Amino acid sequence: METSLHVSASDDPLDGPPFPYFWTKGQSADASAMRTAALLLLRPDEVKGPYLKDLNDARFVTKTRIDRGRLTLQLAYAHSAQAQWAKMLPLAEELTRSFPTSVRAFETAATAYSRLRRFELWDRLVNRRMREQPDEAEYVRSAAQLAAYRRQFQKSREIIRGLIDKGQATANDLNLYAWYALLIPHPVEQDTIDAALRANDLTNYTNFTMLQTLGCVYAAAGRTSQSRELLLKAMDSIHLVPNSEVWFGLGLIAEQYGELAAAAQMFDRVGRSDLDTPGTPYSLAQQHLAELHFTSIDSTKIARR
Repeated sequence: METSLHVSASDDPLDGPPFPYFWTKGQSADASAMRTAALLLLRPDEVKGPYLKDLNDARFVTKTRIDRGRLTLQLAYAHSAQAQWAKMLPLAEELTRSFPTSVRAFETAATAYSRLRRFELWDRLVNRRMREQPDEAEYVRSAAQLAAYRRQFQKSREIIRGLIDKGQATANDLNLYAWYALLIPHPVEQDTIDAALRANDLTNYTNFTMLQTLGCVYAAAGRTSQSRELLLKAMDSIHLVPNSEVWFGLGLIAEQYGELAAAAQMFDRVGRSDLDTPGTPYSLAQQHLAELHFTSIDSTKIARR
């Protein structure tokens, strides 16, 4: 079956698959051009060893600034796929300098900054882009993500709230707004539940992450029956037995019933995530385990009096 890749119609010069810019059906080309086009058909995680060198070399023989940018972006993606963040960073910064209005270039730099914990540089970039393009929602999302990486979860929610109020929030925005409520020391309020419900409405109650968040939000709000139903539905959506995300939700339910030993066992089954992102179920489970430990110590002291 023949597959066609088309040039992007986006205003972003770096948007869309790069292959159509370097190869058109029926064209005649030398071996170098054919090799560059072939490299662009590989997945980023397949661009290793000599392929990395060939793609890097190809950047310096392109005829236009935009073509160099497209190849630089693919090279940055290859380093990202292999978690080579220090090698990705100078490529990303080159892209943001060359294409100061490109969202794709911005997102590449933000990814490198987040993985390398270069928060000041990320902050500087996102604030500059927001001043220059205040209506671009991706920059607002990045500001919310930066706040979360700094563990400023309330600030992150306030930023996302702005997207919600403007009608620009995606299902993922709504989900994060609800999830981050579990990371701040305040009771879960109705607007948090409404956000989680809306996220599930937008994904037709078929997305595991959205279902799990709603289940956990319900548990934290004391609505344990609804929480259990949502967590079971989440498992059904991916045809799995309880995983770390579900065990965390079940731990919250056990806490609500006062079954603290059972809750601790469930939280203890929440594994560490490979993704280095803020507010993971593992980090939350560890927080709850610490609280349960201190509760147990306090209870022991009271019993001894």
